[in-house]
Amino acid sequence: MNMGCLLTGIITLGPRLVLLFVWIFSDRISTVFEGFLIPLLGFLFLPFTTLAYLLVWNAQSGVSGAAWLLVAGGLLFDIGTYALSRYATRVRMKTSSVQNSPDCRNIEFELAYREENIRINPKDLGKSNFYEHHLTP
Repeated sequence: MNMGCLLTGIITLGPRLVLLFVWIFSDRISTVFEGFLIPLLGFLFLPFTTLAYLLVWNAQSGVSGAAWLLVAGGLLFDIGTYALSRYATRVRMKTSSVQNSPDCRNIEFELAYREENIRINPKDLGKSNFYEHHLTP
């Protein structure tokens, strides 16, 4: 497993697991929100924002003053998570299309040549016999 995938999984599932445990083991969500639709939507789409709102809400005044900055920070973190997810998908798609292109014949040969420090002239890449000469086992 790639370390980036592990970090993404933790960032994605972490606040949702916290919200799930809070929902199951306490009455905080039913105290802060009326009904279950808003916390459910928050759980699915904006978990950091929902978690921040749960942290700063109090019974006397709700959320007020500087506490809104923490809620806004949660919203920014949610937006950032979605943006990074989209960026990672786009990079993965580009990498996938490059690896499947005819110019990348076989990744094992490419890695073997990297390990041996063989220098290849970029001008030779366009020649028709380049792959037969350099990428044969």
